[in-house]
Amino acid sequence: MLVKKMKKILTVLLMLFISSSVFAIEEYVSEIYKQIDACFTAKDEKQLNKLLSANTTDKYYYLMENYTQKKIRRLIVNNEYDFAMEATLVVIENNLDNEEAVELYSLISDAYEIQQKHEAELERQRELEEARLQMEKEKQRGTVEKEYVAATKT
Repeated sequence: MLVKKMKKILTVLLMLFISSSVFAIEEYVSEIYKQIDACFTAKDEKQLNKLLSANTTDKYYYLMENYTQKKIRRLIVNNEYDFAMEATLVVIENNLDNEEAVELYSLISDAYEIQQKHEAELERQRELEEARLQMEKEKQRGTVEKEYVAATKT
């Protein structure tokens, strides 16, 4: 009877110990996630690089890297290509074997190029419209001056 109680107590203590270490790992990774969030909020690729490079040997580095890549994808959705490219380069620099990051960088680069072409086309159209309006104003001014001259001579 006493042996069974001791086994139960030891089992409960062992379970508590195991669960507390699991939560400690989650807290540690959660803290790193918060630091990654801060880097993305401040758009600070240097701090992000320091954070990732300090943890490259950590056994949970892959979690940090995956979280960073999720944040990068969120930037892409929001068309924030500049920082997305910088952050992706940081991930690549810290893990050259990360093929997904290399593909992501290529995707961002292509999307950024498309966005730049689109913005340039919109700017060109705006300038053409502005020039057309300016010419129309000049035409109207010329018509008004002719009518004024004609009216004063009569």
